[in-house]
Amino acid sequence: MQNGLEDVYQRKQLINNINKRIDQYRSKRKPLVFLQHIDENMPVFSREWSLFDDLHNQATDRYFNKYRPDSFYQTGLEFFLEIK
Repeated sequence: MQNGLEDVYQRKQLINNINKRIDQYRSKRKPLVFLQHIDENMPVFSREWSLFDDLHNQATDRYFNKYRPDSFYQTGLEFFLEIK
């Protein structure tokens, strides 16, 4: 979840649920993938574009930027999943 989406319903509970899943995947050594949307309200490297500070993401996780609602369109995600 990106900071540009701060008005998320039940944010604390949602982040808690996401972090539980992240921790489960990490304990099983499964790859973790994060997608970050880019647009005029969330430009690259801005606070809005950045992920929530309380997510359990790490620098070793895989990150993809996307410009469209489709997570696979011109992101490299499909190729990454094929080689995993």
